[in-house]
Amino acid sequence: MRWSVFLLTIMIGQGAETMQIRTEHARDIDPLMVGYNGNLVHIRKVWENATFTAIAKEACPGTIRYPGGTVANYWNWEIGWLEPTINPRWIIRWVKPLLKRRNRYPLENLAHGVQKVGFTPVFVLNMLDTPHDRPGAKLEQARAALRKAKALGIPIRYVELGNEYYFNIFLPKRNFPTPEDYGRACSRWIEVLRQDHPQARFAIVGGGPMNNPRNQDWTRRALSTAHGHHAVTFHMYFDSGLFGGREIADEAGEEGSVELNQDIAAMSERER
Repeated sequence: MRWSVFLLTIMIGQGAETMQIRTEHARDIDPLMVGYNGNLVHIRKVWENATFTAIAKEACPGTIRYPGGTVANYWNWEIGWLEPTINPRWIIRWVKPLLKRRNRYPLENLAHGVQKVGFTPVFVLNMLDTPHDRPGAKLEQARAALRKAKALGIPIRYVELGNEYYFNIFLPKRNFPTPEDYGRACSRWIEVLRQDHPQARFAIVGGGPMNNPRNQDWTRRALSTAHGHHAVTFHMYFDSGLFGGREIADEAGEEGSVELNQDIAAMSERER
């Protein structure tokens, strides 16, 4: 894939400065370096939407996360949607309205996207047993889901072990009281899942904010008990725009809270 450099010049006030950039020594970039979070739950069976699929193909995504970021923490793999019986009090605020929607994003639909667009999925697993689950239920469900994905022809190459478990909210705290507990759980999950997918690469959740004893020095503590992983994920949130100094509110799960643009919202309405 050949990439070009584009220069966006913003002129503020009276002055403007002209810049010239020459790219005489271009080189190819691994397509897998360019990926998207893939929080596509706002469109029912998104990869059956011809307009969206065409736009996605033009974007040339190397990887797309499935099912997304924060939504993965409450995902039911069998139905391709949030766990319908989960208590709304257990989940982060911005996800709650999704519980009432009838959208679905099952593995069969993901397979369509892989075939039509050509991206490699990054599976984000749900490691959070609820009080209603028997111990180990989520590991069994994840194993079954990855086996099904493989049977559908979806490559099992990259796997993330959860999303932002360092936030001090109910289910992450209940399952992993400390980063060390999370690291030990990752070791168990990797050992089991690698039996089915020996070529898969596993990533554990790296540190986020350090605003309470549980998430202090999260990365080092989790790594002290985790074994068999290949990477660590870090989510860096930055303000944007001319007023970038303003603090992002409700940071937990912020990567999925941005409203869709009007075109995508219109497509969603037509799909209902």
